[in-house]
Amino acid sequence: MRDLSTEDCTVGLECVGKMGGHPSECELVAALLHEVTHRVKKMNPQHMIRTLHALSCTHVPSTALMVALMRRAEREMILFAPEDLCSMTYYLGRLRHRPAQHVLAMVMAHAQHKISTLSIYHLARLVRGCALLEFCADTLLRAVAQIIKQQQTTIKPSLLCDLLWSFARLEWNHERVLDGIVIATSSSHSTLELPPLVDLLWVAAKVCRPCNKTMVRRLEDVLQSVAKFPDTIISSPSLAVQLGWSIAVLQQSPSPSLSLSLAQSLERHSSEFGAQQLASMLWSLATITETNLKNGQRPNGFDMGDAATVATSEAIRKIGDMNPQGISMLLSGYAKMYTQPSQKQQAEASHLDVMVQLLLEAAATQLGTFTPAAIAALCGSLASLMEAEVLEDPDAIDSLMEASLVMAVQNLDDYAMPEMMCMVCGFAASVSTGDEDRCVGEQVRSEGKWTPPRFELKESVAPLLKRAMDVMVRRIKTGDLVISPYLFAKLAWSLGALELDGAEEIMLILAKRIDKCLGLIGLTPDEISRLMVAYGRLGPCPASLGAALAAECERHMSTFEPRHLNQMIWACSAMGMPRLERRLQIEVCLLYTSDAADEEDSVDLGGRRIIKKKKRKKKEKEKEENNKRCNESKRNNLIVCPTKKEVVLE
Repeated sequence: MRDLSTEDCTVGLECVGKMGGHPSECELVAALLHEVTHRVKKMNPQHMIRTLHALSCTHVPSTALMVALMRRAEREMILFAPEDLCSMTYYLGRLRHRPAQHVLAMVMAHAQHKISTLSIYHLARLVRGCALLEFCADTLLRAVAQIIKQQQTTIKPSLLCDLLWSFARLEWNHERVLDGIVIATSSSHSTLELPPLVDLLWVAAKVCRPCNKTMVRRLEDVLQSVAKFPDTIISSPSLAVQLGWSIAVLQQSPSPSLSLSLAQSLERHSSEFGAQQLASMLWSLATITETNLKNGQRPNGFDMGDAATVATSEAIRKIGDMNPQGISMLLSGYAKMYTQPSQKQQAEASHLDVMVQLLLEAAATQLGTFTPAAIAALCGSLASLMEAEVLEDPDAIDSLMEASLVMAVQNLDDYAMPEMMCMVCGFAASVSTGDEDRCVGEQVRSEGKWTPPRFELKESVAPLLKRAMDVMVRRIKTGDLVISPYLFAKLAWSLGALELDGAEEIMLILAKRIDKCLGLIGLTPDEISRLMVAYGRLGPCPASLGAALAAECERHMSTFEPRHLNQMIWACSAMGMPRLERRLQIEVCLLYTSDAADEEDSVDLGGRRIIKKKKRKKKEKEKEENNKRCNESKRNNLIVCPTKKEVVLE
């Protein structure tokens, strides 16, 4: 071995690495690694790249060699060609070995300096390595995205999907640059195989939400192409998990055949799913079912109860391996099932409440290890379970929710703004859908008018929510937050339901965020009424928000139910919006009239024909009775005058 040159040692190690590092060559690999470690000082850039390639293939740990290589690379960085820097980053990513941050920054800077000379293939390797290392400079990503945008018509769609996957893994979509690339790539969906198609959907779900109308149409075409590979979906659990999650997050309504393929993949290969994959798959199927019911477009194509039974039986065996994120996702999936009327009976028949109790116990045990995102998801799931009213012991949810809030408030600085908002919204929903003991005046009708319920908070909880609210106010004022307007609206009606002291300030701040884009959020009638009631509790409404709410009400007027109209009438009265209040009162009258008109096709506006028809029936009945009496009188030689109802002897 000592007689070999450095070139021969690195080439030999690379060849053994390409063979996969079979156990029979373990002694040879160990000897080569030992010899290469002593020759690092004599290596040129090509030798170092070959050594990294060999290590990425063999997966044999060699800390001493990696440390020596990184020191040598740091000294000789200026000698590396841009292509070699791309390869080095890619191999380091495959090794999952992240060197010192200043070394990575140096690699990125040297690569960016000559980025215009790199081919698309090398750019893809560079960005993929950065994604695997979860580190990259923003300026480098902007430069790569600009090159891709200029050359996207000449790049293969499969390579574009690979590049987009890397960007999404880094959660980068500055100024929505990737949206146009996703749309252009999805136009070639018919030429792509299943893995690139699934990657494309995953990218859209990860970094392109909310999707514009053009992207939504293109993604629907992509889903149609994905549905052509049912056998591959069923036999590939990892692809099925990624596909199901993407469809659920994008809130798409897949075809029944595609939904069935996802369910069959879970049912046939449940033992091959990991604990986290089971949680993700069940959550995805429950969300797809919820989206289909909400849109009323397509049936499921599968039995959610059977899929949940299979997933539950397998999850019980693997619950010990489930991390906090998996527990939150699984609880969220069960919550979605319990709140769907068509699935609730199947859920109860499958004894899923046993699994929910186990998950609650696991969450309480592991609560200290939950990340901020997992706690935010947990609060939302607990609120949904409370709303479903299926658990025998709701106090377990109360105690877990309060413990989650206490833990979150102790580490508010670690929470991103969306996570903090989701946590508060979940807690507010659990309070407002709790038992009747919390509610003072549950929708009491005073003089025939609807009045909002009032909820009393525990003395230990109110200061925690107040502290979280103060932090949110400070962040909204000082930071330029990129947050979905829907989340601002949800936070507004959640805080409005709690009626916290000092909530007026944050409600007015949220009003400025909501009014400009209220028409683009896509609120449901129930959400519109909640938002109006929340601001009705404050009193007079800001003029800009009032105009936006009035326009939104007019747009959805035909979809409101009587309960929505009654709630909004109260809100308009409280906010000082008499014109909209009169419009809603008229709509209530018309709605009740139309409901009455549905009983008979020939009923006029106002219900007059109904009354008239009833009178006509009464006269016909009297006439029949008189005729009957007249016939009897004739038999008795009597004549009956129906009009005067007098009996006259003949």
